[in-house]
Amino acid sequence: MRRTTVLTTAAAALALTAVAPAATADQASGQAGTVPVQLLSITDLHGYVGDYTASIRGAHAGDPAQTVGGGAYLATHLKRLAGGQPNSILFSAGDDFSGWPDETEFFWNEPTIEYLDAIGLEFSTVGNHEMDRGFAFLDHMRNGTCEGRPDDDL
Repeated sequence: MRRTTVLTTAAAALALTAVAPAATADQASGQAGTVPVQLLSITDLHGYVGDYTASIRGAHAGDPAQTVGGGAYLATHLKRLAGGQPNSILFSAGDDFSGWPDETEFFWNEPTIEYLDAIGLEFSTVGNHEMDRGFAFLDHMRNGTCEGRPDDDL
């Protein structure tokens, strides 16, 4: 199973900063060879990958309320946004874990990793909630160790 790579915010910012000036220089000079890239970001998932929905009012006065939310809704929305864009990169701005529902916690948040892998998450920064249970938990999320095994280091 592919594991979601966890990067620090500084490393992600450095990578994006290193790419941005090159694309800008190519666009200004009109040189061929530039590659359009679409960045898609999620944040504050907190393990809510199930069918969690909320009704929100319409964007404009008089618009009907819409029911949104949940893992399936998010996956469908991201797939639609990435459709036709061969260079879409999906990343998370952090807080993928902690504050999760019981059905995610029962499995030590492994369903969140499986969900993030399934929707094609490329990398994630470390949000403050990734540190709620300390570095050992973050290391578990990165390496996929199992809680409660006799050879468990945590």
